[in-house]
Amino acid sequence: MKNCAVLIDMENLVGGYAFKYLGGVSLRRIFAKLEENGYKKFAVKRAYADWSHPNFHSIKWEIVELGIEPVQMYGFGKGAHKNASDIQLVIDAMELLHTKPFIDTYILVTGDGGFSTLVKKISEYGKEVIGVAYKNTSNPIFQAVCDNFIYIENTLTEEDKNKIESKLAKATELEETKRVALLQHPVLKGVVQSVDRISDYDLNRIKEELVKVLGLIQKNPKGWKSLDEGMNISTIRLLLDYLFENFNYKKLGFSRYSDFLRAVLCDTPYKLVLREPSDYRVTWKTRNLAGFKDMECLKGENIHTFEGYLDLLKQGGFPPPRGMELKEAKEALSSREVLERIEEDEGEESRILRRWRSLFRKCGAMGENAPLPASLTLEEVEKMVREKIEETILHQIGSGDPQIIDQIVEYYIAGGEKEGE
Repeated sequence: MKNCAVLIDMENLVGGYAFKYLGGVSLRRIFAKLEENGYKKFAVKRAYADWSHPNFHSIKWEIVELGIEPVQMYGFGKGAHKNASDIQLVIDAMELLHTKPFIDTYILVTGDGGFSTLVKKISEYGKEVIGVAYKNTSNPIFQAVCDNFIYIENTLTEEDKNKIESKLAKATELEETKRVALLQHPVLKGVVQSVDRISDYDLNRIKEELVKVLGLIQKNPKGWKSLDEGMNISTIRLLLDYLFENFNYKKLGFSRYSDFLRAVLCDTPYKLVLREPSDYRVTWKTRNLAGFKDMECLKGENIHTFEGYLDLLKQGGFPPPRGMELKEAKEALSSREVLERIEEDEGEESRILRRWRSLFRKCGAMGENAPLPASLTLEEVEKMVREKIEETILHQIGSGDPQIIDQIVEYYIAGGEKEGE
């Protein structure tokens, strides 16, 4: 069996289909395609990208699972750095030719015609070169110089793309709405115009900047009154969204916004208070608001726990089932008769099956009005559930603990029951 080196040009892989359609790119499917074509022994697996880019969060887990070495390229796709990943890939390929002569086959996952010269040079060393890319975005010269070319597909349908376009439009509209709300806000408008936005931050930096800005706000009579009566936490969120680029409290280790505020306000002149059931406000530590109770400080929070991930899945619209294992649910929902029966029946079993039906649909295992295909094996359905769990978690926090992910998957498969329960 041949030893292979796989070098993945992520800039080309996602660029041809545009970043916004990244959801249809799957490194798992690419490696499955390679194995179908007889390439199974990989001595080197590297992927070149700016992995800090938020659009890559959905694919990071595949990097971990497949054992791919992520090569960080800062400035990915911008200005003078535009070809940085291409240059690094070429340097690495030439280094491998001299340091790892046992590698027989070089697999270049890209359709960029600029790599044609590299292909010729690798061939001069008696090595096989395989190209992998989308058919309609790969350069014909690059295809011609490769010993073999494997075509891959982006699985996004036109319907998927239309949904993405709609979401992007709504997100843009929401950002504009926030901007307008900020500039018109009676308390915040004067302050935000005098501070710069921050891109590099952690919990301590947020604490420092928030205290500074709240200090500026209270100098304004309207701001002072707002804090004296308790500033609504939605106002604080609007402020944080402006101050910190791509602000996401979940990536700081918190599954709930209120827990984040309890932590960030610790050891400051301010505190979080609550009037049951859900009226949270921020005021001075020395102020006692009638009908409100003080929320205790949190010195830190770790979202990378079983309960933290379960919270993320619930918030991401993927709550666990209860009372029925995946195997039993799969068998039941493969029947059209069962599907029709649970529509009307209000019994406990039907309620549980409706939950499983919703989860299977979100995983892409079954359509809106059709049962689970009989051709799908239990292993395939379990894999779809795992992928959806990983995707939902990574979409919210960008990284995950593999061991806890495994526990969560087992929890879902077992119908919402942990070992020992």
